[in-house]
Amino acid sequence: MPNTQWYYTDAQHERQGPLATPQLQQLIAEGGLAPASLLWRAGMEQWQPLQNFAQELTLPGANDAPAAGSNPYAAPSAVVADPVVELDDRLKPYADFVGNNFDKYRQKWHLDGKYPNAKDTWHWPAFFLGVLWMLYRKMYALAVLWGGGAMLLGTALRIMGIPDMAAWGVNIGIAVAAGGLGNAFYLKHTQKQIQQLTSANTGGVNALRAQLRLRGGTSVAAVVTGIFVLTLLNVTIGFLII
Repeated sequence: MPNTQWYYTDAQHERQGPLATPQLQQLIAEGGLAPASLLWRAGMEQWQPLQNFAQELTLPGANDAPAAGSNPYAAPSAVVADPVVELDDRLKPYADFVGNNFDKYRQKWHLDGKYPNAKDTWHWPAFFLGVLWMLYRKMYALAVLWGGGAMLLGTALRIMGIPDMAAWGVNIGIAVAAGGLGNAFYLKHTQKQIQQLTSANTGGVNALRAQLRLRGGTSVAAVVTGIFVLTLLNVTIGFLII
């Protein structure tokens, strides 16, 4: 229906829309959406990948859908092949959830025997960005706990009149802890989300993949919000302590 309102996820897995059907078809024709981009409209219980709507949106090759019972990870001829298809079944949920840079985390997490000598447990983004990296990877609860704890500790040091050099030492210690634990935190978060979504899924493999990609990935909006909140809190605390 031309008046159907669609929502979709962009490259950062952020929700966009609504768009009417003609607008969505134009966006697809211009290459603005990938086959794995998620769509939702009224009446749907879960987000689903674009490739599931080939016939409804009259996309090229809509009649070339795979036969029933075929591999649900195999892409229809109308779309570009999904690299996740080449992975072991155990790794596919991880790849869908992590999104970009999955190969890097695959190595750091020792998920298979591809990198038997890998020893890299250090995470530079977590060291340099801390809470902002946690927000970027959608670990919101951890970001609040970590950031809140660091801010309370810093405030306590300022109230007690601890010298600036000592306070800087504490901040560096917190950053080192984040860098050393970042990969472990993200692996635990990923495994927990995969387990929860898999247990709750009733819509089949494609629906599960859609939910994993929507829940996982990255969020630039969360980083921007985090910067604003942290700045506001620091200014407020500084004003109250003076």
